[in-house]
Amino acid sequence: MIFDENACYICAKCTSGCPATFYDPTFKPHVIVARSKVDRDNLRENENLWFCVLCKRCERRCPQNVSPLQIVTDLKNESFRMCKDHVPKGFDTLVRLLKETGLSSREETILTADFDEYNREELGLPPLPDINTKAIIDALTNLDFLTHDCKEDNEKESKE
Repeated sequence: MIFDENACYICAKCTSGCPATFYDPTFKPHVIVARSKVDRDNLRENENLWFCVLCKRCERRCPQNVSPLQIVTDLKNESFRMCKDHVPKGFDTLVRLLKETGLSSREETILTADFDEYNREELGLPPLPDINTKAIIDALTNLDFLTHDCKEDNEKESKE
């Protein structure tokens, strides 16, 4: 994957396939890529970055092999390292779930467009196959926002 946002010609294929835009239509990976060249400070403070669930769909859809996911991940990491207050409430729950299971959501429930929750059995779906959650957890180790503890940093600063 090329990590060159200059290769992006803003076709919006990444945005058109992004599940985060379903929850927040203002989340637009192609706009984030374009703005990352000139406006990183404001992008780091944008809470909708945290809607990205790391599905990699944007990477698969990009005809230029740009990685909007990498840019969003870098912005999240920068934001978290800076211990910004705009990291959304409840994010710690997501982090805990990722660390424990390697999954970004509970696999036994399905959320509909109307935010109704069903389990696979209620919908007549077969059970999910076993997955190697350890491999997923190991792959997530390069994400600072999963391992960095702002509270610990703040305690160190207050003691100094």
